[in-house]
Amino acid sequence: YAGWRILRSMIDARQRECEQAAKALLEELFPASL
Repeated sequence: YAGWRILRSMIDARQRECEQAAKALLEELFPASL
């Protein structure tokens, strides 16, 4: 089912964007931890 595959790829991409945003936020909040 092509639609499901596209939906999964969109969800995976959104999760990666959220993870990158969370990491950037943590780096701004806790620069000393790096």
